[in-house]
Amino acid sequence: MALSRQFGGEGLAVVGVNLGEDGETVRRFAERFGVRFPLLLDREGRSPERFGLRAHPNTALIDRKGRLVGLVRGERDWQGEPAKRLVRYLLDDRRP
Repeated sequence: MALSRQFGGEGLAVVGVNLGEDGETVRRFAERFGVRFPLLLDREGRSPERFGLRAHPNTALIDRKGRLVGLVRGERDWQGEPAKRLVRYLLDDRRP
């Protein structure tokens, strides 16, 4: 969430994907934990297969051109400087 606040004005979009739960459950979760980015509902649970995911959580990194450029399995520190450097790199329009 911190990355979303810090880099949202530069084009970073953070989107969460919920598997199999109803909208009301997801809404309550977002309120309880202060989630401010969009949460998509995958009621059929097809997104893990589509992205080759086997466990949760996962982070798919998609660049401005819509290309999947990275997949991070498991929990990570997304508030540290390494994560910020990665986001800056992905937001750089001069990147190939």
